[in-house]
Amino acid sequence: MAQFSGHQFAHFDNTASSGSNYAGNYGANFSGFATDNFAVELWVRTSDVTSQGNGGDVAEIFRMGTVAGSLEFYLRDSGTWRAGYQNVAFIGGASAAVANEWVNLAVIRDNGTSAFYVNGTQLGGTTTATPEHNATGGHIGIGSGATNTFTGDIDNIRMFTFEAGDDAVAALTVNAVPEPSSAALLGLGGIALIMRRRK
Repeated sequence: MAQFSGHQFAHFDNTASSGSNYAGNYGANFSGFATDNFAVELWVRTSDVTSQGNGGDVAEIFRMGTVAGSLEFYLRDSGTWRAGYQNVAFIGGASAAVANEWVNLAVIRDNGTSAFYVNGTQLGGTTTATPEHNATGGHIGIGSGATNTFTGDIDNIRMFTFEAGDDAVAALTVNAVPEPSSAALLGLGGIALIMRRRK
């Protein structure tokens, strides 16, 4: 099971935005983002895995545009997490959502091939469809025209590029490992604490 604290997440509840609750946001510009050798990941959870989307069949979590080929993450009313290039291709398979459990969703496009990852594990097949990120249509927690709303929590949306052949899966936050220097410092701190207690 993925471990994630989600201590500063955004909560989406399909009501007017106030405090730490949001009805959704749209209009971000992703047109300058890479269309190859990139990864997009996020953490998400919901208490309602099947009754979302304002009566639609999907609830939009995050989308990088409104044109065909825009990368999108969503929750289907069948209770599954999905990713795809809007109206062009699904990416990988579907993963059953578990209520109240944080999950890491990611799409990695490496050398022209895109794959969908759930908690760091590739799910289903791949696609060679080309993504299209447009200038005014980025969405979070809501679809175009204030439809397909998502109710739940979203945190740590992260986008990065990499060189062809790099291990982008290892760079996902679900696979994050402390740098050796940090781990060594933690170890030395523990030894110092043990020695101090023995005195």
